[in-house]
Formats: sequence, structure tokens, C-alpha cells
Amino acid sequence: KKQEAERKKKGKGKVKGEAHSAQEDVSESESEGEMAAADMYAQAHVSAKSKRDISAYILSDPSPTAKLKLLLDSGASSGMVPHIEWFEPSSLRPLDPPRPIGFGDDSEVFAIAIGTIILTTKTTNVRLTNVLLVPDF
Repeated sequence: KKQEAERKKKGKGKVKGEAHSAQEDVSESESEGEMAAADMYAQAHVSAKSKRDISAYILSDPSPTAKLKLLLDSGASSGMVPHIEWFEPSSLRPLDPPRPIGFGDDSEVFAIAIGTIILTTKTTNVRLTNVLLVPDF
């Protein structure tokens, strides 16, 4: 109890065994070794304070022939889209000079503006901020 009170006082969240966690379900056909490996990588411990600030979204496109596609990369430093009409007009700010963006194959494109886009899903709207407008992307 003393340790828990001290952690709360310092803003450190919950004691390890009491943290909120998310786990991925694994099928019964997997071996014990595979299940142990899956358990090791499929856990996230989130403090109660952080829990309300974290969201995750999954997007699927039911039409493989859709003309407009969007790939969200959670590891990217910025989202990039080529369509100016996707942006909230009041949020769009030009980048002067344009920002160069390099790729692993040594190619380069330029971001000409930055702003906010809204993705509408069946249940909610997802707001993406600081998205780069890259016409050649």
C-alpha cells in the first residue's frame, strides 16, 4: 500500500500488476511456444492517466477498385496525402520553402502545405493534424 501511495503521489500510475492491458487472442491450434511468443509481443500496459489519451483505429476498404486510397503509417513522422480537397480549408498553411521528403530509394518529393484532414467512418470522425500535402505522392 505504501508503494502504491508513493507512486500515485509521484504520478507514476498503477503498480505493475494493476495496470490496464490489451491482449491479442491466439487460436487454440497454436503451439505453446507460439502462444508464449504471441503473448510476449501482444501486450500493452497503459496507465489510467494515459488510457483516456490513446485511441486506435482500423480502416478497411471494401472495394479493391476504389480510386482514392489512404495508408496510415503510425511509425511515420508525418502523414502525407496528394489531394488538397481532403484538407479542412481553414487549416491549410503553405510551406515556404517546400519541405523535401526523401525515400529509401533516394527519390525525393516536396510537401507544399500542412494542415488537418477529417476521416469519416461509420461510427465517428477521425481528425489527423499536421498532415503534409504532397502532390507527387
